[in-house]
Amino acid sequence: MEWILSWEVTGVVVGLLIAVALAVLTLNDFRAAKIWFFLAALDASASILMWTVHSTWKDLTRIGVSLVALVFVLFLLIVAFRYADRKKIAKENEILPSPEGFAAVIIKNLAEANSKPLGIEESPIIPASDGFVQYEGRSIAIEKEDEMPRVAAGDVCVGEVIKVKFEIANRGPRPVFDNQSWGVIAFVDPAKNPGSKLREVMLQGITTGYEQFKNSGNDLGAGIQAFNFAQSTPVTKGELDGLKDGSLRIHVLLGGAWSDAIGRRFYWTRAEWTNWPQVPLAKSFWKDS
Repeated sequence: MEWILSWEVTGVVVGLLIAVALAVLTLNDFRAAKIWFFLAALDASASILMWTVHSTWKDLTRIGVSLVALVFVLFLLIVAFRYADRKKIAKENEILPSPEGFAAVIIKNLAEANSKPLGIEESPIIPASDGFVQYEGRSIAIEKEDEMPRVAAGDVCVGEVIKVKFEIANRGPRPVFDNQSWGVIAFVDPAKNPGSKLREVMLQGITTGYEQFKNSGNDLGAGIQAFNFAQSTPVTKGELDGLKDGSLRIHVLLGGAWSDAIGRRFYWTRAEWTNWPQVPLAKSFWKDS
């Protein structure tokens, strides 16, 4: 054991462990990289403690040097963890689209969709003993309170972005994992885009997004609620005119995905429409598509 934790062996082992951690980072496995960094720090710390036990230096000097060395190793470990976190954030910012970007993709798919089925596979049946995520409700989201009277009256301006806050919850008896959700507000012609087509296009976007952004979600415990926002692309004059004359209707497309303990994927979608802002918010109604 003394030989294994000698400075000569430890120097090689720690160097190899750090090299593996950096290699894993290039594969975007940030959790595994932290584990390898931790193992390198653990090996270095064990070697320091072994030196402390067998050193012939005076007790006070030996303990002081050991403490300084251990603190330095801890400092390097914290730096390594923060480095991994920064790499993770940078990668997520690189691949995750903005809400406006996701909305634009879904709206583009709606414009291109036809009557043919998209071939999306349905989620497997959820066992009664597992957790599951469900839609709870939604409300118009206003960034500035002093804008509420104007927006509630249906006075939406060209270039404005409409937002809806929606709530979800895990209503099953067990936690779910990698929970993610998306929302889009679209101004569509109801005659050309029936509810079934809206949900199908939304589900296609969700399944694609869940594959691309795998493991970037959060775990959701049993009975725990969460929320997110759906938003539109900036409203155009043509869309406002269509809403006013009734040829277009606001549809709120919501959906999400989660995984169970063995990695199976499940999805939920919801499509609602409202006659706001044709009528004041207090008098508008929401209906499933």
